Amino acid sequence: MHQGQRFFPHEVSSGEYSHDTDHNAAANAQLSERERQIVGFIAEGFTNRRIADELRLGVRTIESHRENITKKLQIHSVAGLTRYAIARGLIRID
Repeated sequence: MHQGQRFFPHEVSSGEYSHDTDHNAAANAQLSERERQIVGFIAEGFTNRRIADELRLGVRTIESHRENITKKLQIHSVAGLTRYAIARGLIRID
């Protein structure tokens, strides 16, 4: 608050703010091809079981990948991962 009024940086109040922080950009570069593929499946609404079946992997392997992805990106919700996937072209929106 500034003199009784709310204060937001110019980037936020002007709509220029982006969730793509330097940290997320660096983390994106650190995601493996498999992790990017799994983020795409998560964004498409696939369950861990379905992702495992599609990739011919174990469910526990998918769970481990998801855990690593959320740690790297610091995104802990499906909605957040979906926004991330859309912003980086990991899924198509028809």
